[in-house]
Amino acid sequence: MLTSALGWLELARETASPEAHARAFGVIGRSLLRARALVAAIADPDERLRVAVRPFDAGTVLGEVGLNGSRPVTFSGVFRLPMGTAAAAFYLGANGWTPVLPNEQALGYPTVKFEISF
Repeated sequence: MLTSALGWLELARETASPEAHARAFGVIGRSLLRARALVAAIADPDERLRVAVRPFDAGTVLGEVGLNGSRPVTFSGVFRLPMGTAAAAFYLGANGWTPVLPNEQALGYPTVKFEISF
């Protein structure tokens, strides 16, 4: 929703065409209305929409690695996406939430973590 709105906003900034502006504002308006409806549904006191957070390994990687013709070694890895703000970010892992450490940041922002096991 918001990615589409931001794309159309950028397009509107780059062009002077009234037709492009009208189309962009229509898409942006519809995207914001959908976002507002989603936020209202999540904040609904009747709890018609329930969100349950459970750890899962959606970013799992399985493979083999070897150097200069040596016997390959199998590995597995999981990508962990940071959640929260730059000042208070966390990873959701198999054992729950863990804070992002200073050495897991780049330019003050949390980075994607790749946990690898051999």
